Amino acid sequence: MSAELIITVENDARSIQARRRADDKTARGTVRGFERHSLNRRTIRLFERWMRANQFNDPQDVAIFGQHLYQLLFDDEIERLFEESLSMAKANGERLRLQLSFEPGAAELASLPWEFLHYPRGDYFMCSHVDLVLSRYMPRHERQSLRVQGTLRLLVAVSKPSDLDPVLEPRVIESIQRLAEAYPVQVEVLGEATASAFTERMQAFKPHVLHFIGHGHFNADSGIGQIALLRPDGMADWCSDSDFTEWLSLSGALPRLVFLHLCEGGRADLRESFGGLAPRLVQKGVQAVVAMQYPITNMAAIDFSRVFYEALVRGEPLDQAVQLGRQALMSMRQHRVRTFGTPMLYLHSTDGLLQPAERGAVRPTDQAQALVLMPEELLIGARLYLDRIADPERRQAVREYVLRLIENLERLSSEQWLIYLRREFRVQFNRDGAPEYLDVLEAMINVVKERGV
Repeated sequence: MSAELIITVENDARSIQARRRADDKTARGTVRGFERHSLNRRTIRLFERWMRANQFNDPQDVAIFGQHLYQLLFDDEIERLFEESLSMAKANGERLRLQLSFEPGAAELASLPWEFLHYPRGDYFMCSHVDLVLSRYMPRHERQSLRVQGTLRLLVAVSKPSDLDPVLEPRVIESIQRLAEAYPVQVEVLGEATASAFTERMQAFKPHVLHFIGHGHFNADSGIGQIALLRPDGMADWCSDSDFTEWLSLSGALPRLVFLHLCEGGRADLRESFGGLAPRLVQKGVQAVVAMQYPITNMAAIDFSRVFYEALVRGEPLDQAVQLGRQALMSMRQHRVRTFGTPMLYLHSTDGLLQPAERGAVRPTDQAQALVLMPEELLIGARLYLDRIADPERRQAVREYVLRLIENLERLSSEQWLIYLRREFRVQFNRDGAPEYLDVLEAMINVVKERGV
């Protein structure tokens, strides 16, 4: 896939350059409608707050937000070069690689969720359309190749601090491990990622791909991302994005790809020397980073990971694998409307190709497992309602009730879960003063129904 268009917002946060790599044709433009105190700017910021709070329920509302984003970058000249490049790519049987780049002075624009760009003429989201692949580009030095010769080494590192919310990793790990049955992939799992265990495993295994599952946090005031490793006592050991990248570099061979299965792992603050975990990894030398800019459910992570990794080891370019994963999320109705735009890709590779493969040398894995629902996932569905309970003692009592429910469900076949939860709902409905119990039960029932268990 050689068709590539890089759109760069320059340091003045106003000037835009679009450059087509194939023939070095360029176009110039300006950011439109983002002047301070403008109505368009306030509308975009309002939409962004709604997106971060997960308050969108209608895809058409997300499309309106995406069209506002589109109008910021694609003025007449930029749009003409984009449409010309897209037509050329389609005529050559290629997809257009659209890469967005923001210089440090354009920090505020870089923080917007560009994965929701919506092309008004074609009426589609750019991050999931079949003719495009959308990623973020961070120039630092000469671009290198991602390519791996021989068996691909993939390390899954899991951090589940006892003082934070549950991390439901088994299904994600299972989805990744199943790849080794069909593709030339060597998978290792580090189940307790303390700082020492993590650095030792990185040095010994030297993975081409690191998939980190756990908790992340972004401090908007300081522009610093944090990741939760484990202390020896099992509690959270929060480390900064700079510390995490230093530990990766100590392995002697940086992974070509880092997959951050963390909430807010993709958020960036370019004002602090490309602060934020994902962009800092690119600055350190990692060629590609996949990260989540919003919280993502375990079900969505499994669906995305399965499609993403199967495409990757099948020989698809990395950005195309991300695009296919987003398409899968968009096509599955059980996921929230913002989920398809949650995965972000920072790419600094020449071609995005990690492991070329002969098409006939691989076989598809069994995808039926992606429909299975683990009981622990119901806790995620109930968590929003648990967090709303103001009284700590009451919240703890309802939480213990949910855990007892889950323990009971594990003794039943999945076909009986819905019957059991509905029966429990009727019991709680007849109790006085139990609205919180009804809320969490309804949330759990909806998870079961949406998943089709």
